[in-house]
Amino acid sequence: MSKKSKRYLSFILSISLIFTSLFTGVVFAEEKAADSLESYIAQFEENPVTTESAITYNLVNTGSKFEGSAQEVAGLWVDATSGKYDGTITNGWGQVNSGTVFYIPVNGEAVITINSYCAPTYLVQDITNKEEDPNYWQNEMTLESGEQAFVYKGKSQTVIKVTAKKADYIKTIKVKSNGVQEGDVEKTWEKRDFSLKINGTKVDVEGAADVTADAIIKLDDADAKVLAATSKNASLKINLPKTGVTDEMLTEVSNGATAKVVDGKVVVSFTGATVEPKEFVFDVDNKFSEKEFSLKINDVAISGKFTEEGKAPEITASEGGNVVLSTATQATISMALNGAAVTAESIKEPSANIDTAVEDGVVKISFKDTDENGNLAKPWSYEIKVSDSSNEKYPPAGYSNVYDFWAELKEGDQSNPKRLPAFVSDDEFLTIKEQHGR
Repeated sequence: MSKKSKRYLSFILSISLIFTSLFTGVVFAEEKAADSLESYIAQFEENPVTTESAITYNLVNTGSKFEGSAQEVAGLWVDATSGKYDGTITNGWGQVNSGTVFYIPVNGEAVITINSYCAPTYLVQDITNKEEDPNYWQNEMTLESGEQAFVYKGKSQTVIKVTAKKADYIKTIKVKSNGVQEGDVEKTWEKRDFSLKINGTKVDVEGAADVTADAIIKLDDADAKVLAATSKNASLKINLPKTGVTDEMLTEVSNGATAKVVDGKVVVSFTGATVEPKEFVFDVDNKFSEKEFSLKINDVAISGKFTEEGKAPEITASEGGNVVLSTATQATISMALNGAAVTAESIKEPSANIDTAVEDGVVKISFKDTDENGNLAKPWSYEIKVSDSSNEKYPPAGYSNVYDFWAELKEGDQSNPKRLPAFVSDDEFLTIKEQHGR
């Protein structure tokens, strides 16, 4: 091929690339790529990126594969010093490992759309010094699979640092940036306010402004709780029957939305939504309520008080009974039975808010429904194991409490193992030790 022909072919290829870039928005790596992060950033210090439409960086089939180093790929600086990038695989995706960093050109506020296979998490940061830059901005973004957008709200006019927090497959990174203001970009998120009632409890939701923000949830029941909320999910503790939530309990759904129960969760769908969020999901569970109970087993008076969910209640026993162990679900109490078994007839004077039954010497307590609709706050039940201490004296002389005596037998001298209650298991002893600081 003559020199003239080569020059003509080079001109045609250049024109082709220019038109491809204009009409597709895909950025191709320059013939001479940056050889360092500093030189990559320098080009944007001289000429900040400005675009009328989004720029797309294609990370599939780039021919680059590296880890433990960094280089420019498809117009982005990719640092895999602590990660890995593979653009050579042929399944239609590029691969990144946790720790891989993309340096993405921006000019002020930007909408960044990542097309990924997994549900990725990225840490987005300015490259300036956090302590010295009053405008320093960072946020951790957890996205869903597919094309998901987030808004960079900082003021960088060069590049930002986007670090993969877990392994992912990625196709493209699309950026629209030019001091972007709300309404100037392709809409990817809509703030959706709505409300509904779940079994009579009013739930008001002020929708998140974008995918990085959290929805604000308000409940009209002072005893109900919002445990957590994100842009598309919330966990609630509300008044429910023991059987859980059903479709019939979902009423007065506003904003043209619909609600149904799916796998025990309340899913609110926004009819006709074309951008996120298209649904909002509530994980609902019965609320917790402080409860007290009392009863007598034979002549030993026992009382309990629940003050915090997941914690052991305060259990006390009158003279003749020793509280050996208490957990969130069960107490073990030693008392003189003189060889007799605990039966239903052993239970006396139960408080009005409980029902009792006895199975294999274990007293089972069930709390009654708390209102006329059958709603029942946790805890729902509790058990009391009873052991016969007729032939034992607790605590023996020289010990301040029964726990120290048993712990000594368990850990040291067991010359009199019969005095160690057989009903106390190894696991229970670990709990005893923790409760008494041993």
